[in-house]
Amino acid sequence: MKKLFISMLAVAALASCSQEDVIVADKGELIGFNSFVENSTRAAADPSLNASNLKSFNVWGTVNGGNGLVAIYDGDPVTGTVGASNIWTCNVKQYWIKDATYNFAALVNATTDLTKVEGLPTEVKGFTADGATDLLYARSEANIKGKASGNGPVNLNFEHLLSKVKFTVVNNSVDAEEYSFEVNSIVIKGKKTGDVALSSKEWSNTSNEFPYEVDPITVNADEDAGTDTAECAKELLLIPGDFNITFNVDIYNGTTKLGSQAYPIAPAVYNQTLKAGYAYNFVINVKVGEEITFSVTEQPTWNEDVNGDNKVDANDNIKLQ
Repeated sequence: MKKLFISMLAVAALASCSQEDVIVADKGELIGFNSFVENSTRAAADPSLNASNLKSFNVWGTVNGGNGLVAIYDGDPVTGTVGASNIWTCNVKQYWIKDATYNFAALVNATTDLTKVEGLPTEVKGFTADGATDLLYARSEANIKGKASGNGPVNLNFEHLLSKVKFTVVNNSVDAEEYSFEVNSIVIKGKKTGDVALSSKEWSNTSNEFPYEVDPITVNADEDAGTDTAECAKELLLIPGDFNITFNVDIYNGTTKLGSQAYPIAPAVYNQTLKAGYAYNFVINVKVGEEITFSVTEQPTWNEDVNGDNKVDANDNIKLQ
């Protein structure tokens, strides 16, 4: 139990979103939106956005038809349902122009200040992580050429700008069914606010030393299953960067608490650098010690020196007549 095992799982890019834009004078095809998100199996307590709950994003878009750059979308909301053939709608309708050059970008939950270059967001500033709000970004293919007809949807493959964290407790006490463990006072301390450059997903100006607390996790031993595993009630979405972890383990026999140990045990430290777009599972392995056993190395004997003369002879016999 003195060692915290950490495994890191890469998360696939979330969504692809199709957009088609046409503007001005002679109207061509309407710019539509189509969104697709990988629909993998996820835990019920996963707060991140996926195919089942991504319902809207904000879009920025520009066009250059030969007379300079023009912004046609400026954070306008787009809504829809994820699916390869589903068309999403925007409250601002734009149209494709033949031979004009288009660029698009999209964000989800970027409610703070933005830095924009040539009409598209390049940095989200002052984002505050509450542990439950995802932050997504997508950029279209650069310099899409409009066609008179047959314009396909604009693909926007969304990426996570945050890191996802969960805790798992594994009880490796196969036979000790009467024993259980509660891992509590789980704290992961690190970043709270910061700025993120969208093209590189690099964070800067981040604040440190904010404690994100995780609800206690209890595991019992299951002799039939071999191990018993329990996860935290909800996962956390955090700003990437350096974090440290502390927790406490209580051991019970039935309802009786036998002992408690805080981790890490000095001088050990549990540090982890989180990267944008990655999901981390911090696994805490717990186990009772060796079973208490007993031995008898000598057989029990009788003392036949009844008269106490330090020797056993006929004088120790008791004569009744």
